[in-house]
Amino acid sequence: MRSFAEILDIAIERHGSFSAVEARLPIPLSRDALRAVPDDRWLSMMAKDIFRAGFNWSVIDTKWDAFETAFAGFAPNRLVGISEGETDALHSDHTIVRNGAKIAATLENA
Repeated sequence: MRSFAEILDIAIERHGSFSAVEARLPIPLSRDALRAVPDDRWLSMMAKDIFRAGFNWSVIDTKWDAFETAFAGFAPNRLVGISEGETDALHSDHTIVRNGAKIAATLENA
């Protein structure tokens, strides 16, 4: 595995300077802005990254509205009390990626 210093050197070479690399970095949100993000959006973002892992991201992105519906808008209070039948329905829902481990991880994160 490459060290961060090696990766940074490659990025500097590709972009011409450290300043050019730094200009491409995202600006983090403030603490207040992060606190203002509702729990359902945090869970949705985490779930999206979980489902993207090992898959073509565009497949997940294309189906994301169906994920939002299937997982009740990712409302943690709703998902914590999900029944066995509702979990089974997620495993057989053809509108989302039916990966049991990823579904379980999303429910655990709730």
